[in-house]
Amino acid sequence: MRTVRYGVSVRKDLDLIKEMRSKKYKCPRCKRLSIRRASSGIWICKKCGLKIADNAYSLSVSSIR
Repeated sequence: MRTVRYGVSVRKDLDLIKEMRSKKYKCPRCKRLSIRRASSGIWICKKCGLKIADNAYSLSVSSIR
């Protein structure tokens, strides 16, 4: 979707969303950087198996504790 057809601010927002959803987050249970996005709003820790339902594109771990 990186074409000249869409505006610069839209492309920057899209890049930010793609970066946030592919980022690894810290698990509140095992304290490792192992939580990944499984689908929209579903986050799974690969180490301990913890499943969290949260935002679609980013995980707010501070609200889980």
